[in-house]
Amino acid sequence: MSARTIRTPEQIAADARAYDEIPDTALVTPAEAVPLLRYYGRPLSSRSLDEYRYRKPEAIRFFKQGRTVSYRVGDLRRFALGDLINS
Repeated sequence: MSARTIRTPEQIAADARAYDEIPDTALVTPAEAVPLLRYYGRPLSSRSLDEYRYRKPEAIRFFKQGRTVSYRVGDLRRFALGDLINS
């Protein structure tokens, strides 16, 4: 059984600054998008992101090159804060 690491308020604040400093034009993978969405108050699993991509492609803009899926950070922020893309 692994012990859960307790994070200090300073560590949490440093993580928050790191997320806020990512430029809106940066591209992230679905695995990188999950913690970003969680930070902005929209906790989704990578499976939920897949569902949005297939069932509601207008909800979050995504880019696909071959088999690689990417999201623009600015689009994820707008989605997490309640603004649906292309609506």
